[in-house]
Amino acid sequence: MRQKILCFDIGSKVIGVAISDAFGTVAFPRPEIHWGGNLATFEQELRTMLKDEPGIRDVVVGVPPEPSPSMTKAFETVTLLLKRLGLAVHPVDEHVTTAEAKNKAEDIELETGVPFPGGRLDSLAAQIILERYFSL
Repeated sequence: MRQKILCFDIGSKVIGVAISDAFGTVAFPRPEIHWGGNLATFEQELRTMLKDEPGIRDVVVGVPPEPSPSMTKAFETVTLLLKRLGLAVHPVDEHVTTAEAKNKAEDIELETGVPFPGGRLDSLAAQIILERYFSL
């Protein structure tokens, strides 16, 4: 059996989170991390996730095609922490995942008739990034 895989869609204020099933074939969005660029906040949330989901060794991280300097710094900071904790980091192109997440949220609203929770788009984007990783 494979291990679960975490995925992060890193933003300057919010990090979208997704996790795979134990076979690494299905991705599920999880609650976002509101970190505001504070590494200690992210590390605390990450350690809780790793405690709740033991055995995770791999983390997929979305990489924007043309990151701004602040996004480059956020990506580098998070990646260094992940590696320091002994996790393997797998960068994946996140091009247009936010637009895909918006479309997915609209589809969910149309199917269910229930408004999609506003803050969940980041984690839907992380789910899409993780699904891209599965197809590599």
